[in-house]
Amino acid sequence: MTIERGYHRVVENFNLEIRKGSIVHLEGNNGSGKSSILRTVSGLFPLYEGSVKWRGTPIESIDSYCDNVNYLGHFAGLSPELTSIENLIFYKLLSASKKPALEIPEALKTCGADYLSSKYVKHLSAGERQKLAVARLLMFSCPLWLLDEPFNSLDSDTQKILEEKIDGHSLTGGIVLMTSHQSFKTVQPLNSIRLKAK
Repeated sequence: MTIERGYHRVVENFNLEIRKGSIVHLEGNNGSGKSSILRTVSGLFPLYEGSVKWRGTPIESIDSYCDNVNYLGHFAGLSPELTSIENLIFYKLLSASKKPALEIPEALKTCGADYLSSKYVKHLSAGERQKLAVARLLMFSCPLWLLDEPFNSLDSDTQKILEEKIDGHSLTGGIVLMTSHQSFKTVQPLNSIRLKAK
């Protein structure tokens, strides 16, 4: 795939095939195209050349492709004027076609965020917002996880929980494509790919 942003080529001739049960870590300096690749694979960002395929079929030809994807981006995508639980309820309604995994209270409790339920997002710290984003990730059973700096601002306990969930997803045949400037541990083998800025 080749990706351009604002007439600037950020990724050129990038090829990657990921098998079930794999964890792939994209490494590289800022501006090397890591986030652009994740956004493109998610279907949020257009390609300049090439294609993204899911099980051999271009994703633009799959109406239900988004049901296969759990995307955690740089920005949590939370409404500051809603409480934590209202945000998750709204996301659940938007994602009604996705296969559920955990109910909202259980997802919050799993990542140690149940105390945030009634708090407005505008009053949360960066780490608490990230906890909420992780809880949202755990609400659905999607085979493909796209994680862009998922450990940002997380405390060590929540990072460990997310590391375990990443391992568990891979062990059950799921795919994880992720970026992280922070060190992290996985039991499953980690495939690292280093990108260079254009």
